[in-house]
Amino acid sequence: MSIQAVSVQDQIIASLEIAAEKCGDISPAVYERYFEKSPGSEELMVQIDHLVRGKMLDEIMRLLMTEDYSMEDEYLTFEMKTHEEAYSVIKSMYGSLLHSVWEILREGIGGEWTDGFEYAWDKRIQALELAIENHSPSHQIMLGESNE
Repeated sequence: MSIQAVSVQDQIIASLEIAAEKCGDISPAVYERYFEKSPGSEELMVQIDHLVRGKMLDEIMRLLMTEDYSMEDEYLTFEMKTHEEAYSVIKSMYGSLLHSVWEILREGIGGEWTDGFEYAWDKRIQALELAIENHSPSHQIMLGESNE
């Protein structure tokens, strides 16, 4: 494991710890921002209650704290396939949700947000977006890897 990866991981965790102390429940603000960034997403989530939205955000936080997405292959493949096929989720929605989390945390932390946090979040979200892209059914079909 590289020093840079440890540094990114430490920065992500440090920013989340500060946010936990300063921001309280960020879920309503994250979803409000997400719905603004991703037209059509609110319609897809109309039947999803606050408990499920909270669980979704917990899972996003878990993934943001994950250093190696290769250990998430089965999970990401299942989630991407389910979301695209059953709920008509499009890939850009994932990025919109991740960036909404990042922005709300940055705003909530305010003056305690550091360049290190910014760098770490940028790197981590890029890595997670790539992992999502690589596990989406449309990507698998383009690569000729579909099981159908």
